[in-house]
Amino acid sequence: MNTPNPSQRVSLATAGLWASAFVLAALVVVQAGRLASDRAWGPLGGAVARGDVVSRVGDYTTLTFNSGSDDVLAVLDGRGEQLFAYRIQNQNRLELLGVYDVKDLFAIGKRIGTGRR
Repeated sequence: MNTPNPSQRVSLATAGLWASAFVLAALVVVQAGRLASDRAWGPLGGAVARGDVVSRVGDYTTLTFNSGSDDVLAVLDGRGEQLFAYRIQNQNRLELLGVYDVKDLFAIGKRIGTGRR
């Protein structure tokens, strides 16, 4: 019979343990990368704005979203009924795109209608 001796069995078991250790280490590295990107810090010391995030503080509501090459920050002033739109360029520069009256925006939307269905 051609049975493996005990030293061959041990080396197979050791190889299996090393392979599973490498797989676990790779999974740890991938998860750590995900956690680090979630807690990334911007160049100005603040947290990086993530797309599609809505936040509300007092009378102000903010929304960030991706517009293709840049991110956009929309700030809704509930008391003044105004919408401020800012472009975030390269995560370090803020440019005011415009200030809009919410009442006028709703009037324009009502005039245009619901569109095609």
